[in-house]
Amino acid sequence: MASQYKIETDGSVTITMNFKQEGSMLEQEEQIAQAVAEMVRMATALSLQKFDTDGRPAG
Repeated sequence: MASQYKIETDGSVTITMNFKQEGSMLEQEEQIAQAVAEMVRMATALSLQKFDTDGRPAG
């Protein structure tokens, strides 16, 4: 299971996830939840890079 991101030419971000359809439905749901949580952390980290320490846009 892995998440990856790509910054597009227009500045938008595409985040993809990968997981195996193995195990019970509950196990698969747990894998999906973990992958989504990883994607959220990744998106948040990318967004935080755009701000200064006081919350103003950097640059």
